[in-house]
Amino acid sequence: MHSFFGPAPIDKPFVLFGQAHLIMLIVMFTLIFLIYLLRHTLRAFKYEKNLRWILGFTLIFTQMAYGLNNAYNGIGSIQKDLPLSLCGASMILVGILLINMNKGLFEILYFWGIVGVIQALITPNLGPYGPTHFRFYQFAVGHIGIIVSIIYLVFVHKFKPNHRSIYKSLLALLIFTAFVLVFNVMFDANYLFLLKSPENKSALDLFPKFPWNTLVLFILSWCLFYLAYLPFVFTGKKEKSATVTNE
Repeated sequence: MHSFFGPAPIDKPFVLFGQAHLIMLIVMFTLIFLIYLLRHTLRAFKYEKNLRWILGFTLIFTQMAYGLNNAYNGIGSIQKDLPLSLCGASMILVGILLINMNKGLFEILYFWGIVGVIQALITPNLGPYGPTHFRFYQFAVGHIGIIVSIIYLVFVHKFKPNHRSIYKSLLALLIFTAFVLVFNVMFDANYLFLLKSPENKSALDLFPKFPWNTLVLFILSWCLFYLAYLPFVFTGKKEKSATVTNE
């Protein structure tokens, strides 16, 4: 067990789109499908609130577990263990969202989760840590948990972003990025990969170097946020059409 939680990978490094990675993605899509299929049952479930709270605290603990495991192994540092990545912050905030059900917070986190976390799941920054190490499962539970939680709120509680939500989320992202950039410079960190690309191959390798990468990322985020909003545009039109027909 010590090697499972240890500072070094064991024997099976992470392989992009390898068996373990594909299983991770299949689990995510399966959970999304089940939530949609059981949305009415979940909405009426007597202990639905308890279920949400368990998921919320699980997300918060999962994010904390990363830093705690590094501290246990004597390799903890503020340069990499704080929740200052988009996914790390989202784990904490989505956990809080599941507990307080704040729709304003949902408007921000819907886009952070759908756009940022899905990209992270497609190209995980896991380095050598494969399915025989704790880090792999901490990553999988945390990131899948964010997506599942957002989808759960959409299908079960009928939470929806609106057009203004895109700009609320972008503004929150801009403020968060500015804070993280200052922190990176002050403490020689690289949260959000603002100063250099991750070790693993990712779409960030195609972007220009700092500071121009921040501008490109912001423009790309704006485009992807609009793309993530499209399902609600189409469903909104269908609802209006159905209302007119019934009248």
